[in-house]
Formats: sequence, C-alpha cells, structure tokens
Amino acid sequence: MQLSFFSPDVARDVRYKVFLGTRLGQFYSSLPLDELVTLLPRPKHHAGAPGYLTNKGKIALQFLKCYEGCSDEKLLERLNTNW
Repeated sequence: MQLSFFSPDVARDVRYKVFLGTRLGQFYSSLPLDELVTLLPRPKHHAGAPGYLTNKGKIALQFLKCYEGCSDEKLLERLNTNW
C-alpha cells in the first residue's frame, strides 16, 4: 500500500510546477502547441490498436527530438528506458 501526503491531483500539480521550472519545462511552455495542432489534419481512427499519440504529442516529440539531438530510434530507446 502506498501512502501519499497529497491527493493525486495535488501531486500532479506539484510535479507539473516543478517541471515548468526546468529548462525543458520553460521550452515546453513557450511552444504554441495548440496553434500548431490546428494546422495538422485530424487523425483518422482505424479499427484495431488505438492511436496513443495525439497531434499535440507528436509535435512535442518532434521538438523533444531536436532538443535532445536524437534520431527517431534513439529517442524511442530513451523514452523506453529513461522515463
């Protein structure tokens, strides 16, 4: 059993505020992601496995790839090992 001093929502807010204080968080908050998403076509939903990434997530990953200086394969490797 995991004890928590904060409710999950409060803990999430605290983590988000800490994230925004980092260089990557400042970079993230300066991106106009919502405006960029409107420029992309809406994703089509196909039968089978659901799409896990939204257009906003896809754009953010492209910026993260440039920020970290990684290729697609290296970024996937880092995402799978360095949460």
